[in-house]
Amino acid sequence: MQAQPEVDVWDILQKAPASQYEKIAFQYGITDLRGMLKRLKAMKKKEEKKSTAFLRKLEPAYQVDKGQRMKLVVEVADPDVEVKWMKNGQEIKVSGSKFIFESIGNKRVLTINNCSLADDAAYQCVVGEEKSISELFVRGVEGPQVQHTAHNQLKQGPAGT
Repeated sequence: MQAQPEVDVWDILQKAPASQYEKIAFQYGITDLRGMLKRLKAMKKKEEKKSTAFLRKLEPAYQVDKGQRMKLVVEVADPDVEVKWMKNGQEIKVSGSKFIFESIGNKRVLTINNCSLADDAAYQCVVGEEKSISELFVRGVEGPQVQHTAHNQLKQGPAGT
């Protein structure tokens, strides 16, 4: 009987698409799928921390009120490196005063002016092959609601009623 070569299941799982995890797990005798997913997630977090392009990445998520300004800031290792900013996978181009790109030493800043619900998206800062990813949530601000009374006079009620 021949001994089979040592196989690193975790290496296989890390490279495989998520849709194949269950198949691979059962193929190699892993029955604790929840534990396997926890371990994979922890391994990916460690891998993410080993960034050579970024000294400081974006937070996982940001929240801003509609109409306000939002600044997304990363710190890069090379002060001369060019970055690309992406919104939902599409490169953001300079257009008017909506998006402002700044390069201050090692910091790269994307300013989004007058945030609207259309700015509620996934943003990425890309340096070569490395990415820093975040979600921006824009809160719609509700003003006081206006109601008509029986006498056709306007009555102002508290917001959200």
